[in-house]
Amino acid sequence: MLNGSLEAICCYLNHHLVAKKTFDNESSRTLTFEIKGMQRKWLIKMDGSNGWQVGACSFPNRASACLAFKDIEVAKNAALGTLDSWLSLTNGEIILSGRIPLLDKFGYVSRIAQKEVPRPGR
Repeated sequence: MLNGSLEAICCYLNHHLVAKKTFDNESSRTLTFEIKGMQRKWLIKMDGSNGWQVGACSFPNRASACLAFKDIEVAKNAALGTLDSWLSLTNGEIILSGRIPLLDKFGYVSRIAQKEVPRPGR
């Protein structure tokens, strides 16, 4: 579910006018996402003419910004758009590091996508 959510956000980064403009100056940046306790880590980066892409990430990679979810339940709530990000930050359910303004921009685009893309179960 998280992978699908990240893919949808990348589609917005590549094709939605406001989202594209928001990330105009970020093409050299990368973002990683992980769920604590799991081996998988996702990398979002600009891939030349293919635009923003989601892929697997090996742990030694250095990203511009990282977001880590405390557990699968927190990641699921984030993917479904039901996570209160401010409360989750203060409770330690999500951990941000690196270039925080980049994560803030990504969150902005995420909220646009969540408003426009139907959620599972609706």
